[in-house]
Amino acid sequence: MPDILHRVGMNTSPSKIFKELSTVDGLCHWRMTETSGNANRGGKVDVGFCDMKVMEYTTNKFIKWKCS
Repeated sequence: MPDILHRVGMNTSPSKIFKELSTVDGLCHWRMTETSGNANRGGKVDVGFCDMKVMEYTTNKFIKWKCS
């Protein structure tokens, strides 16, 4: 399967966006209210439709997951 890249423009700080995408509590606000797991590097997050392994990230800039 090819990689999927999502790019969304928002009028807020990179640190706030990163916090929303890199924590279980933050991901719960992105239509994935049943999110659970470990959002640290190497951890797995269950978002309901798949488990996402946190592959790598650069704080406030980049996050990469692998869905299984």
